[in-house]
Amino acid sequence: MFVDAMKSSLRDIRARVKINNIIYDDETLVSINADLGSMAGEEYAIGSAITNAATIVFSEIIETVVALDRVTIEIGVVRGNLSPELRKMLNTKIGTARVGGTRLNSWNPDSDIEYVPLGEFYISDHVDIDYNEKKTTIVCKDQMIFLENDYNSQLKYPADIRDVVTEIANQAGVEIDYKYIGNLSATKIEEPKGYTHRQALGLIAQIEAGFVTFSRTGKLQIRTLQDSDYNISMDEYYSKGLVKKGIRYRVGGITCTVNKDEETLTLKVGRDTGPQINLENDVMTQEILNDVYEKLADVDFYPYALEWRGNPSLEAGDLFTIQDASGSPLKVPNLGYKLVYNGGLKATSEAETKSRTDVKPSGRPTLQQQINKTLSKIKEESSSLKNAFEEANEKITGNRGGYLTARYDENGKPYEFLVMDTEDINSATNVIRLNQEGIGFSQNGYNGPFGVAITIDGHIVADFIDTGILNAGMIQAGFNGIAQGVSMTPNGLKAVAASGEYSVVEEGGMRFFTKTGSRTGAIESGYVVSEGSNGVAVFVEPGKSFSISRKNESTGIYETFLRIPFNEDVIEIPRILNMKHQEIRYVKNIWMQGTSTSPGGRVFDNNGILALGGYNSTSLGWLDTNGGITTVLQLLYRELRAFGTLNMNGNVITNQSDIRLKDKVVDAVVDPFSVIEKMRFINFEWDATNPYNEKKPTGEQFGMEAQYAPFLAVKDQGSNYLSIDMGKQVNINSMALQKMLQTIDELKAENADMNRRLSALEKLVADNSAAAGGDV
Repeated sequence: MFVDAMKSSLRDIRARVKINNIIYDDETLVSINADLGSMAGEEYAIGSAITNAATIVFSEIIETVVALDRVTIEIGVVRGNLSPELRKMLNTKIGTARVGGTRLNSWNPDSDIEYVPLGEFYISDHVDIDYNEKKTTIVCKDQMIFLENDYNSQLKYPADIRDVVTEIANQAGVEIDYKYIGNLSATKIEEPKGYTHRQALGLIAQIEAGFVTFSRTGKLQIRTLQDSDYNISMDEYYSKGLVKKGIRYRVGGITCTVNKDEETLTLKVGRDTGPQINLENDVMTQEILNDVYEKLADVDFYPYALEWRGNPSLEAGDLFTIQDASGSPLKVPNLGYKLVYNGGLKATSEAETKSRTDVKPSGRPTLQQQINKTLSKIKEESSSLKNAFEEANEKITGNRGGYLTARYDENGKPYEFLVMDTEDINSATNVIRLNQEGIGFSQNGYNGPFGVAITIDGHIVADFIDTGILNAGMIQAGFNGIAQGVSMTPNGLKAVAASGEYSVVEEGGMRFFTKTGSRTGAIESGYVVSEGSNGVAVFVEPGKSFSISRKNESTGIYETFLRIPFNEDVIEIPRILNMKHQEIRYVKNIWMQGTSTSPGGRVFDNNGILALGGYNSTSLGWLDTNGGITTVLQLLYRELRAFGTLNMNGNVITNQSDIRLKDKVVDAVVDPFSVIEKMRFINFEWDATNPYNEKKPTGEQFGMEAQYAPFLAVKDQGSNYLSIDMGKQVNINSMALQKMLQTIDELKAENADMNRRLSALEKLVADNSAAAGGDV
């Protein structure tokens, strides 16, 4: 099996990479460096959302790949020959057998190489092509790169963390691994404000004492450490072997900083001694923090680093067993995992968590997120424009009184004018200061701070600006050079995402661009020349995709109803197409359950002829009363399978045998009796545990064993099982009957000759008897 082949000292490692449906194997791959993590670093960083990355070098120039192309990486090993018993066991373990985080979903008994996927990645930057060395290098990262936009929730709070994760996944456009997300606790939290999708998921991972990651198939997971039941022997260590770092690690206590309503709270749980974990989490409560501490009670390991031969079936976040220098077993977490493939495979596993108290807090918001949080609070607290005008009008015209004071320098010249609510500068609260640098408004006395200021160079600084009509050459909000924002100019409206991608609304429609300024598509007004009418058109640039989706209220997931893939000239409709009793005309071909390059079946060919079948299979059956389908006939590649009685209804089964259709004709040289004598006829029942027998009849059967009829045996290319060629069996039976008839004719001739000779002998005896007087 895979693990045994990986542990073998004579293992033969293979790799393959798939980009844009093109597979690059060992003939093209120079190296793969994969850097995978869970909670790696100097602290036991619960809530980590580490970006898994890989650098791939190819031995040829590849000019067909660009940034954000999807990349799948697989590492495999040449396995040994499998016994029939092991093959049968593997057939029964599909979907249940596991190694580490890898489940056996399928296996190919005809292939000598078994592969394990490392994950789904996307080219994250430019492609580096070395034309002199004829090499191409790409750097790709997992879908964590799609989680950097701000999270703006539409849920009602307090909300279940599973609903929060689902909403984040929908907003970010990533798929959820429901096995892990569905097993999260039902903890309810307040709304996470001022965080990106990635950081909000990190807050939830802190609550679960786990980490955020993407599965091998690209699905979002929030995981905790899990035991892989895998042992690494010292024979698998490289020269540096195992290095134990520091003393035993066990969590002593947790401190969490919570910023709420402009107040900073500090929550604590556990001991003040021993390793400490410091968190920043604005949705944390003392009750939740107590639960987190309980979940970490079993965390107990020695920090280490291990260079070894590696196994791609293990994942970052798995627990496995190693041996120290004395041979004693140690259960350790695979917090950081690096795999290097260059024809062979080398791995580095580590957990360099330090047993100290000066760890750094995780989950800290960026400067822009803190600004956004402040702006959000300002927005929530600001009054409406009408109320602001009425209040300002009352304050200015309400004759509330005041004191005007001029201040002079040592030369007797005025340098500042003050308008105050008291006559004494030391006791005044509301103060307006006017000098040659500008004017400032304070509600905190003469020395401020000044909530509103207008400087001489034209800047207006204010917590609130309420206006009716604002005339400006350009209005810009939310920009600080790195984050998202909106700008309004006389030509239109521009909105920029945190990733740098932006949209422009201007005369004629809305256009969408990448961060480098290349257009991805547009929604514009259009004119159909052939119809002479105006309308609305959606345009998608080459290499870009388009989809129409609708949110599922029960799952919260946006489900695609129509999609144009980025690399195919097709329209995908992954839902039922209801034509409301209308016609579909001018169809050339209809392919079923497949793609244009690997179709599953075809309804009409170019001549409009019904032609079921394709590269996969087509089944015919009947619908039972329970809504299930019972297969009666299955069309495979050059094969027809029946799952019931074949009634020809008085007709015949034929096969072409015209001599005019044949070439190189010679008499067959085969002994039919020898073929028939080898046959073994048996009573038996089909093995119900073998999936291949799923639709075969039950009860006692009569037949022969194909292994005892090699002349008639045919190997099924799909399953590798043997069948009987019934056409050859009929012919060999006919040939045997023909030879039996020839033998009968020969025996008849011999019998007639014997009769003639016997008659002559009887006559001779009779004649001799007569001559002898009746005595012989």
